[in-house]
Amino acid sequence: MQIGDYLAERIIETADNSTGTATVHFARHVTTKAAAYLTVFQPNPGTDGKLWVGRIRAIRALEHPGIVPLVTGGKAPDGTLYVVTNAYPSVVKLDSELSIGAILKISQQLSEALDYAHEHDLVHGRLDRQHVVLVGKGQVAIRGFELSEVNESYADDIRGLAAFIHIALTGEEVSGDEYGEDIDPELPLPIAGVLQAALTTAPYVSVSEFHHAFEAAAQQVVAERKTRTQTMAPVQAVPSRSRPSLVLMLIVVLLLIAAGLFGLYMATQNNADSTAPTVVIVEVTETPFPTSTPPPTETATLTFTATDTPTETDLPTVTLTLTATAEPTLAPVIAATFTAVATDTPQPTEPPPSPTALPPTATATATVPTETPTETPIPPSDTPSPTATITFTPTRSGLVTATPMPSLTPSFTPSNTPTPTNTPTPSETPLVSPTPLIPTVSSAELNTQPCIAMVGDSVTAGTGVYEILGYGYAFIQAQPVSMFVEQQFSNVGKPEIRGVNRGAPNTGISSSNHPSYFVTNQYYALLQDNCRYTVIMPWMNDITPLMPAETASQRHAKVIGDLVKTIVANNQFGRVIVLNYWEGVVSDFAHRTWAAGYTTEDIAYYNSAIQASCTGGALSQIPQVVCINSHDVFAGMGDTYVIKLTTHDELYALVAEPPANNSKILLEAYFANNPNGQILGDGVHLTPAGKRRLAEFIVQTILNLPPF
Repeated sequence: MQIGDYLAERIIETADNSTGTATVHFARHVTTKAAAYLTVFQPNPGTDGKLWVGRIRAIRALEHPGIVPLVTGGKAPDGTLYVVTNAYPSVVKLDSELSIGAILKISQQLSEALDYAHEHDLVHGRLDRQHVVLVGKGQVAIRGFELSEVNESYADDIRGLAAFIHIALTGEEVSGDEYGEDIDPELPLPIAGVLQAALTTAPYVSVSEFHHAFEAAAQQVVAERKTRTQTMAPVQAVPSRSRPSLVLMLIVVLLLIAAGLFGLYMATQNNADSTAPTVVIVEVTETPFPTSTPPPTETATLTFTATDTPTETDLPTVTLTLTATAEPTLAPVIAATFTAVATDTPQPTEPPPSPTALPPTATATATVPTETPTETPIPPSDTPSPTATITFTPTRSGLVTATPMPSLTPSFTPSNTPTPTNTPTPSETPLVSPTPLIPTVSSAELNTQPCIAMVGDSVTAGTGVYEILGYGYAFIQAQPVSMFVEQQFSNVGKPEIRGVNRGAPNTGISSSNHPSYFVTNQYYALLQDNCRYTVIMPWMNDITPLMPAETASQRHAKVIGDLVKTIVANNQFGRVIVLNYWEGVVSDFAHRTWAAGYTTEDIAYYNSAIQASCTGGALSQIPQVVCINSHDVFAGMGDTYVIKLTTHDELYALVAEPPANNSKILLEAYFANNPNGQILGDGVHLTPAGKRRLAEFIVQTILNLPPF
């Protein structure tokens, strides 16, 4: 079955609600063969699907790294309603388990995504294991919002997250027809209590509140395990109480062996005194384990010194020594030594999880509203002569000049004074008024909007990631780069040029480790902007791809070329400025997480590929394009152009929007205990000084541009 550009291969799931049935197919694009999930909606009789379409529009408006965006959708020629998302693998499979630390990180991301959806009046309602997918390194997201009822309860999403955590911890679903009390009895009590409450009474007012309760319970469990391990005293050997019959049986076996040896000896001693006493000595001793460190498992070895081959059994160490006496009248002396070691194998201790989830990518849950300028281009001035015509002739330089072509035909007006002979006398021929010269106006000014669109990811949008040592990580939304560029245009006497933010956090354009920029609202708006200038900034997420840098960089440069071609096709009179990567001063925590590939070597690969495209490749063939070297932009600034150590006052001086709930809690807690403390920026996102320098460089470059 083909719907739109996608060919359905098999059904993944089906969801029924009061408006109709939504069926999810695994599908592939008919041209690119890219995997996707195709959701087809069949309205119930008597409904027209408007409620479902309205929900799809609301989902499309969501912009959050923890929510899988819709790629496309609409109505097929046969009237079928459908939407498409990229296909990503599920994070958790049945019969597999994750560590508490890993689940805490996942729960943090999911709770923030669900609370964000709730703030926009959307509830998933059907959250299940298969709806939690891995979209990038360390980044998870939720799909399937289109499957639910229009009106669901927030508590349903809390129950869904609790059920997901149960599966991730145990590898098994919660038993019962509905979410109930039948959770795994082997779960630690603190965690079991939180999950049971969420699945039954649902006492939490938000998903994040449930996450914090689960986090506290998990930390309690880990702390108890750690304490139990640290306080465990060395185990001394004691007589076994759990296996008394086993010890007795060993004694009987030894006595029988002794009796047999004695009989054998007596049979070989024909001249021995039959009245000589028989002495059988059985000596049982208990030897404590010589070290204070308990062994990981019980080692039980029964060794007979009279034989050459020891045997291993699940018993304490037992040593049997057989010693024959020198006197022929005595039976052999049997000395049995038992070494019993009671051991307690401690459970492996899991390291305490980070108080918050590591950010896989530098993203912000807050978004900055964007504006699309609609100012009308300035037409050439009017010619006072009604008979003048204006012809536009393009020149080789790319400028369009307006050349007035006035008519020189004089007009005649008959005189009102008759002559004696009644012969009309022509009046004096009036002079033709000179037509003023029309100023030369560039094609860009005539055919574009007076704006500059800043395109990129979270760096363009103004987001920053900070490490709060001992607490976690905070995401800060500062002013986007577009505002600094707009201010700089005003500073040079061009206040009509408005800055437009087209940055989409947590996206990429050439790698699959982050959601694609090409399915975002920012991209769709960009194609409608028709701005006089467009600036392509680096996508930081693309420099940590899933392939070698030498290969990924070539692919990245090609995609930039394709993006520029698309922009030019929609806006042939606009100029496009392409910026390459800067080195930054990447912090250790960023290198460990979302910026693992942001290295000097990889940056060199990417910049080389971009430069090759600018000098002799695809970008060099587009006359509207200008390439900028970022190293020239930030030369001489040291590390002041990227976010690093930041005080409380410095941080809140640059904040454009209040931090999200979790970031706010961590920041307030840290600065309450450390009023003069500093938090550490990621070393990649720009400071206000860096944005200001970049804006100055871009505007000066534009002012110096020759016509194309």
